[in-house]
Amino acid sequence: MDEKILQALKKEGWNLEKANNGLYHTRYHGQNAELIVHLNTTNLEKSIILAIAYLPIKVMQSQNNKVAQFLNQLNLKTFFGSFELNYTTGEIAFRTGIFYFNTDLQMPMIVNCLDAAAYAADMDYPSILEKVGDN
Repeated sequence: MDEKILQALKKEGWNLEKANNGLYHTRYHGQNAELIVHLNTTNLEKSIILAIAYLPIKVMQSQNNKVAQFLNQLNLKTFFGSFELNYTTGEIAFRTGIFYFNTDLQMPMIVNCLDAAAYAADMDYPSILEKVGDN
């Protein structure tokens, strides 16, 4: 992604910094949590971009199964994207993406992808935090 796109995203409220090959990240200050949001552009040749919002929670391994079951229940109610639990690190993230085959990638597509990941993670954060705390 070139500097021109990064500047355009900044105007839309997304101040992304380059992390490494095709990965960009920023902090998102939501209503319920401060999240780390990543934009993954490593599959642009396949017309795919991904946005991943990491929640500020670490799940202990002893809680993995119960938390994963809860996230699965949340996913059943989600229309786009999904919550994921990394069983090794305990990280919880919401991942969504867009496939833009037969069209050019437009700035609103990227912004909507980032917004969707951040919003979903932020809105469900309280119930996830409660579930992690209950175990």
